[in-house]
Amino acid sequence: QFDIEIKAEDEDSEVASATQTLKLKFVDDVTVWGTIAGDGFDIAEEQVVKRSQIAEAPQMKINITSLDGIENFLVDINGATIDGALQAVGLAGEFDLANPDEALATSLAGLAAMDIVLPSGDAIKGKKELAFDLTSFIPMIAALGEGSVSFKITVKDAAGHAVSETLTVTIDDDLTLSIASDAIGEEPLEILKSVATGETPTPVVVDIVADQGIANLTVKIESSSDYFMAIFGEATGIPAEFDLANAPEALAEKLAEIGLIDPENPVKDATEVQFDITDFIPMIFTAMAGDPDADPALPAEEECTADFTVTVKDGANQTKTATVALSLKDDSTEE
Repeated sequence: QFDIEIKAEDEDSEVASATQTLKLKFVDDVTVWGTIAGDGFDIAEEQVVKRSQIAEAPQMKINITSLDGIENFLVDINGATIDGALQAVGLAGEFDLANPDEALATSLAGLAAMDIVLPSGDAIKGKKELAFDLTSFIPMIAALGEGSVSFKITVKDAAGHAVSETLTVTIDDDLTLSIASDAIGEEPLEILKSVATGETPTPVVVDIVADQGIANLTVKIESSSDYFMAIFGEATGIPAEFDLANAPEALAEKLAEIGLIDPENPVKDATEVQFDITDFIPMIFTAMAGDPDADPALPAEEECTADFTVTVKDGANQTKTATVALSLKDDSTEE
């Protein structure tokens, strides 16, 4: 907007005898912008939604004004996580909500069955103002997994003006589990006794990031070595399943003795925790050595498996589970 002030002065005075202001305002024929809960944002900037916020997610809208009325409202949705779901309802590609054909109407009905209702036809055609609400898409995107989805909106008016904008929405996990040594997967991580008891053992660490704070951190230990399961519980008094965040005092002391928790850094309500079982693995190999003096004698085991299943629940009731699967092999007798 520009204000042009015009002053007229007489010949004998510096004082203006008349003043007029010409106001000029330049506007786009078609404008597109975004709002979250009524607050504007740059539609070209990625919008990150934390998973814990989704249950109470504020409204996310793309707003359009068109001085000559909307003639076409083209939408193109893309993303690695959502493409399959869109294909299932026939929306793989750009579609015009202002001019829906029979196939698009069927596809929109499919979305409506998933509680995603999009305006179309007369609800868009000819409108000079429109708020395109994407809020119902957010839970769907989140349910499909972590990742980004782009919404490309192209608006054309009756006079031939057109504007295209793309909004990218990213679902961000605020509860993550990552395990060193790639110890998550279908194949167990193989650990040799010579390595586990050596100077530089293979690190096996569960890194936990919980933006909402840890409410529970449950660990379940399972092993194909009956000797280990029996000796572990008998020697340490630690059950095969326990909650590191809410351990009773006596159990907490035992867990601290073997280095599974740090009394100076409580797990409860922490936003970042490292659950390190690297020093725990030699205990399994000790049990695998057996006990020839026992009655009956316990023969040595050359190999076994051990699984540590970690389940984290955060302050927003989000839960994630990961299993550290280990294959332990005693190579001390190999030539």
